[in-house]
Amino acid sequence: GLLLEAEPKPLKTDLVILATGFDGQKKLGDIFASSKFRDFITGSPDRAVPLYRECIHLRIPQLAVIGFSENVANLYTSEMRCRWVAELLDGKFKLPSIQKMEEDMSKWDEFM
Repeated sequence: GLLLEAEPKPLKTDLVILATGFDGQKKLGDIFASSKFRDFITGSPDRAVPLYRECIHLRIPQLAVIGFSENVANLYTSEMRCRWVAELLDGKFKLPSIQKMEEDMSKWDEFM
């Protein structure tokens, strides 16, 4: 469930949309009360937020972040990531292991 500051108990949700606008990395970190999760999502100062396929967090696979990575065709890539996440949520495929996702991200990092 989703726990909001003003709510006495978690809300049952299927999907939560957080439109961060500018300063997204700070706002992503601020969504978690737990400092452990906050550290997971913000990564380190010398590295970008660790997202598999630029949208799924390795340590929080229930969290999809769309539109966070910048590129020339942001709208198109955001739409494609939304479709990919929809297929994932629909159970059409499963995520690989954390180790495989880390290996994939390392390969992509070589080209960035």
